[in-house]
Amino acid sequence: MNELQEKLSPKQIGHLKTALDTYISEHDDPNIEGFCSQYRTMNRHITPKYLHGIEQLKPLLEWGRTKEEAYLISQKDRPVMAIFRLKQPKFGYQDTASNKTEVNVTFSNALPRPQQRKVDSKASSKD
Repeated sequence: MNELQEKLSPKQIGHLKTALDTYISEHDDPNIEGFCSQYRTMNRHITPKYLHGIEQLKPLLEWGRTKEEAYLISQKDRPVMAIFRLKQPKFGYQDTASNKTEVNVTFSNALPRPQQRKVDSKASSKD
């Protein structure tokens, strides 16, 4: 049980669950941060971290995340925004390099050593 769950009565948690369900149902792009900012006017303790700690809300939070991810994947007119948001830790998408080349170079083999010139002592003394 987390700190917020201790502060909220079962009736308040039920109201929070109903409000979250309504929010997710009414929004094409439901994000938990948006819900918290709307709901915080009634209870300043509502944050995404607290919501994830309430066991009764976990199925709704997963549904909201899945709906948000589906919305972002379907974005055709704003792909850069969708890609940026999908790279956030809650979704787990990452950049991958398609042409990854590994090269192992050691300095002893990287460049040929310059050859030392032999200086002819007779040629230099003639000058």
